Amino acid sequence: MEIPDEGRRNLKVTSTSKGRLAEDVALLHVENLGWEVLATRFHTPAGEVDILAWDQGCLVVIEVKARSGVRYGEGLEAVGPRKVRRLLGAAAYWLAGLERPPVMGVRLDVIVVELDTNSPRLLRHLRDVLAA
Repeated sequence: MEIPDEGRRNLKVTSTSKGRLAEDVALLHVENLGWEVLATRFHTPAGEVDILAWDQGCLVVIEVKARSGVRYGEGLEAVGPRKVRRLLGAAAYWLAGLERPPVMGVRLDVIVVELDTNSPRLLRHLRDVLAA
């Protein structure tokens, strides 16, 4: 999804704030899809989940990656087996805190936000990356 010029912000950003900016853009995208956002930047002993959301009875674990070039890979490449284990462990931790988890499934999505200088340029939402 191309982000229009009027939706871009010109901010001086560090690598940490680039990640936060990407997470904010991804959160807005998820909300625009009509999904219920359950948690953001959710910390557990297993690791952190950027966004947890419901999509029609499915718990969606969302990893957000900010990219300003391909120097460190395309985004999905940064989500290896170790990261997947941590994300699913964090989701299990969240579900264990519920009395009756109303879940029909769990899926892992990756949202890559490409940044142009200091503003978001492009968003790619890769759904159910473990099914591929």
